[in-house]
Amino acid sequence: MRKEDIRTVIRGAVPGDVEAVCDLWEQLFLLHARLDPIFTPSKDGRIHYRRWVLQQISEPDSVVLVAEEDGRVVGYCMAQVQALPPVMRFQRIGLISDMCVDESVRGRRIGREIYARMEARLRDRGIRRVELKTSSFNPGSNHFWEATCGFREFVKVRYKNID
Repeated sequence: MRKEDIRTVIRGAVPGDVEAVCDLWEQLFLLHARLDPIFTPSKDGRIHYRRWVLQQISEPDSVVLVAEEDGRVVGYCMAQVQALPPVMRFQRIGLISDMCVDESVRGRRIGREIYARMEARLRDRGIRRVELKTSSFNPGSNHFWEATCGFREFVKVRYKNID
């Protein structure tokens, strides 16, 4: 089958998608662990992440989307609606906590499609600002979010390891 014949379906995640989402999370986390050891998963990280995904699927203030091709989950995006303090103009924002597209299908606009659907879902909930964090050590991710999705940097998070 040619790439152009493959149809990608973006849909809400269901509990049956959790293992595939966890596989993608591991792919994402292992990539980031090579960039910065803070991302090294704990020995029971997958167990905790599985619980987190299941909770987010049923949480009314969360959106979990998957990209599926031929019955296989090849990407996901997860966001939560977060309340801000009453001193802020925006009372609620969407926070994208995770997104990954399987390495084997990158470059086919799946990330763009799943993010566009996420943005629409958040907009439907009255959200007018979306935020996310990216690793400074991952230029591919930063390029995607900036050039493809239109995000801009507005704050820098600093860290210092103390021994």
